[in-house]
Amino acid sequence: MDTKRSKKTPCNSWCYTWLETYKQGIVSAKTYKNYKVFVGYIAGEYGSIPLSKITSEQLQSFLNRNSNFSKIHVHKFCITVKQIFKQAKIDGYINRDPAEYLKEPKAAYVGSRRPISEREREVILEVAKTHSAGVWIRTLLYCRLRPSESVRLQGKHINLQKRILYIEGSKTTSGNRIVPTPGLLTSEMLHDPFYKNYLTPASFKVTLLAGGEIMQQALQQPVYTEEDYNNLPEDVRAELINGQIYYQAVPSRIHQEILSFLHVEISNYIRSKKGECRVYPAPFAVKLQETQDTIVEPDISVICDLNKLTDRGCTGAPDWIIEIVSPGNSSHDYIRKLNLYALAGVREYWIVNPMQKSIYVYHLEEMQFETTAYSFEDKIPVRIDRDFSINFSELTF
Repeated sequence: MDTKRSKKTPCNSWCYTWLETYKQGIVSAKTYKNYKVFVGYIAGEYGSIPLSKITSEQLQSFLNRNSNFSKIHVHKFCITVKQIFKQAKIDGYINRDPAEYLKEPKAAYVGSRRPISEREREVILEVAKTHSAGVWIRTLLYCRLRPSESVRLQGKHINLQKRILYIEGSKTTSGNRIVPTPGLLTSEMLHDPFYKNYLTPASFKVTLLAGGEIMQQALQQPVYTEEDYNNLPEDVRAELINGQIYYQAVPSRIHQEILSFLHVEISNYIRSKKGECRVYPAPFAVKLQETQDTIVEPDISVICDLNKLTDRGCTGAPDWIIEIVSPGNSSHDYIRKLNLYALAGVREYWIVNPMQKSIYVYHLEEMQFETTAYSFEDKIPVRIDRDFSINFSELTF
């Protein structure tokens, strides 16, 4: 090796030599991509300055100025700097390693993520004004959604009338929530072509915060029709919601105890009042809207407009629906069906959760959802009939 020549090797030249020689084809494509970003930082900082002229003080100052990131980012950056200069010494480009005793600076954020800065937010919103996916970008920012959550959003999750989004958590059901949308954004959704079927524009790749990409093919799902639903085997319980089939597990004994209790209580009350309403326990098919490929099987359906009843079940929204949550399907009842029932015109919706011994009552006739939480010790009034209430403390199972 030409020692005199090697001691004058520019920093930027060595950085990319190191990357290609010691990382390319050796580490994964994702890791290589991360290294390439860090190498770009270092090469840009020191340019053609010879490796032998770079001091420990300069490197420490450089690290300190780049600590406004997550802890993981700062740690990886520091490791990359050390590796580059350690290898330079091993290969004879420098006699002393200026990075050997560098101190990792304290990161601005713990974890693998950091919030965007105000300046970054300004730039993103400015770009969104002219970008074809601008409404989607503004939805992420204004509604504080993860990109992975936005992938799950479809038209059925958007209630433009009430100006809210129904969010399904991308990791656990604890992330399920209802998010208000600003008035201006709601108006944009109403007129934006992306929101006719899906919130996420299908022509774009969605990059997760972890770096992975969800491709367009992953977003595409087969669309089923009412005919497909009717052709399912008789012993299969399923629901058809916006062209997707959701299979239902065999209900538990406790589920059936609660179902029987509610059916008897409601039936007895209607009979005592000589009412015209009808109550039907599952399985009972409800086609919420004539024009949509959506057929659900609520656990309890109360229908007071008898013209909606058909040989197959009901066409149109029942006045009152009760769903009993089963393990593993809570988002189906709390998010997906809540939105469906509200848009279809269901007046009152109860969600009974045996695991938590809770009942959530939604009064869907109001412009803003009025929600009341009860326990299995409460006597719960029925909004659509002020004289009727159900005492859950009488339920035993």
